[in-house]
Amino acid sequence: MKVLMAFVVVSIHTTEWPLLGIREVAVPFFFLVSGFFLFGKMTGERVADLAVIRTWTLKILKLYLIWTAIYLPFTIFGWVQDGLTWKQALAVFVRNLAFLGQNYLSWPLWYLLSMIWGGVLFYLLRAVNLPLWGMLLAGILLFAIPHIPGVVDSPLYKKLFKDSTNLVFTGPMYLAIGGLLRRYEVHLPLWGGALLAVAGLVGMHWYPLPALPLAAAGFFLLAKELRLPFVSDRLSRAFRDGSETIYLVHMIFAGLLILLAGLDKGALLFCLTSLLAGITALLRTRWRKSQS
Repeated sequence: MKVLMAFVVVSIHTTEWPLLGIREVAVPFFFLVSGFFLFGKMTGERVADLAVIRTWTLKILKLYLIWTAIYLPFTIFGWVQDGLTWKQALAVFVRNLAFLGQNYLSWPLWYLLSMIWGGVLFYLLRAVNLPLWGMLLAGILLFAIPHIPGVVDSPLYKKLFKDSTNLVFTGPMYLAIGGLLRRYEVHLPLWGGALLAVAGLVGMHWYPLPALPLAAAGFFLLAKELRLPFVSDRLSRAFRDGSETIYLVHMIFAGLLILLAGLDKGALLFCLTSLLAGITALLRTRWRKSQS
């Protein structure tokens, strides 16, 4: 399911395909998976839990900084294209690094920054012994900030977050939902997960804010209960690593195809980007296997 959702993310950046609303579910699904495994490592002992959250957050931070550096040539190209002075470029880069999680053509990296924000928030709340439900409430409040009337129009908000689409505020809520699904060992039969996913997708046409978490949870619970006997643990790990690679690397290929080959959004751009990202994921998996 993570591999399929990674290709859905590729479609978001390379096509205008609506995909029946599934494109909105892809990144929340990734958050749920991350929260599920993060909170699964916690024992309930405060000091040990703080160590788990700190290690997890630092790992994501390292990944975020590495991929920010990998996308730096695109970032510099964007500065030149916008005609920024070096002082303006530095200010924009620091702002984007801390609050937006994306520069020119590096749109996927906001997901990593949002998880870093979530890790910092959970660390602070766990330090004062706030339960998981309290973390969820904090995540919901953070998620609600851009939707409070007048907030997105304030000068400070525009200066920090550029526009009303503040994606980094979405992660903590979904991470906490994933944690709750793990804590209470929520299970649904396959038809139940599918029904929840479909109900969420349908509900997004009228009530997108509450329906999107339902749809993401439905896909997650469906994937958690699905058993495919021909998928071994080894292949499953390869899919897991491959989904991460496809998600992070695809905009490099999409950007090159757009800038150098002059491709526009559509099926050709999606197919070529998916092919190149898939080959990269396969090569990375084989390299990691040889290293181990």
